[in-house]
Amino acid sequence: DDPTYSATTYQTIDPDTDMVKTPALNYNTFGLRVMPKFTDTIEGNFEAAYQIGSYDGGIPKTGYMADISMKWHMPVFKHLKPSLSTGWYYLSGKDMNARRDEGWTSPFARSAGYSSIYTTTLSYEDAARWSNTNMYYTELTASPFQWLKTSLSVGYLLAPVKDGIGDGNEKGWLAAFQADFKIGKNLLRKNDALTGQFRFETLKPGDYYSDSDRAYYIRWEIAYIF
Repeated sequence: DDPTYSATTYQTIDPDTDMVKTPALNYNTFGLRVMPKFTDTIEGNFEAAYQIGSYDGGIPKTGYMADISMKWHMPVFKHLKPSLSTGWYYLSGKDMNARRDEGWTSPFARSAGYSSIYTTTLSYEDAARWSNTNMYYTELTASPFQWLKTSLSVGYLLAPVKDGIGDGNEKGWLAAFQADFKIGKNLLRKNDALTGQFRFETLKPGDYYSDSDRAYYIRWEIAYIF
């Protein structure tokens, strides 16, 4: 019989450490990204990728993603350099009842990606791994000063696979504000720089989770580059 991807064959419990053991995974990712510039003010981003491979034991693994967005450099208030973007971000999820692992697996280093607070909602197995996500979003950016760049984004998240602890597939509404600023340069030596960043996020969970309380995230940092 062909190996079946399920909770019993995909992972096991190590009796010596009482920890979950995941079999080794080997896979390849094939993708394409196109960034056309339609006019002087409108540009796009189109990215898609597909994964194929298997775990030790022969359990097959696939996955796919799409990241599509359009940006409009607004011809108003030009001193603010405003732009408006809208996009769709999709990452396949893994269904434990399927005969294969169909969830997207990041082939590169994991990071906060579109959101820092969202990664904290992921399970211990998938910490900081963007997967099982269907997000529609809009972002507005502006630079009110030469030393300051700001962005405000709003996104609506769904789960392609309903595997949460709640009874639905709505992950909720995500909003974020970020300010990147330059404090100074050539302060102590040539070509050094002192920069800063402030970021605020809030997530209103949907029925994918069992808790509907709003979550908040705030981070600020000062960085010296030399």
